[in-house]
Amino acid sequence: MSEIDQGPGTLLRIYLWCVEQNRPVGPREVMRAFSMSSPSTAYYYLNRLVQLGLLERRAGEYIVIRKVNIEGFLWVGRKLIPRLLIYSAFFAGMAVVFAIALITDLLKGGLGLSIHAPPLVVSLIATLIMGYEGLRALGRLKGKR
Repeated sequence: MSEIDQGPGTLLRIYLWCVEQNRPVGPREVMRAFSMSSPSTAYYYLNRLVQLGLLERRAGEYIVIRKVNIEGFLWVGRKLIPRLLIYSAFFAGMAVVFAIALITDLLKGGLGLSIHAPPLVVSLIATLIMGYEGLRALGRLKGKR
């Protein structure tokens, strides 16, 4: 199986997997993790990452020496998180604040729509849209459609 047969984004997915392992990895591990038919394909990708200055070969194994910034994502420890998921969490927090304010107004005897209702709706919509798009971005990064 050639490197092209692995599909687009394989180099990135292997790099991210190596970062998550947080230890030196061997070509056979990569071969098994990515269902490759031969170690030579794993060697190809690992050596390509060495050429890019992201991995270093030590005693037959490969270790991450540099994390790269990927547009639209943030590193949180060893995990790459879509920025949209972080924004979604922010808007979810805002929705909770507006919901509490709305409930407080209603308990005080307020009738009709509170001033807090429109921002609550906007926060909920933003949470859903950004959460959905963030999960889609994460799926594309991991090779799922």
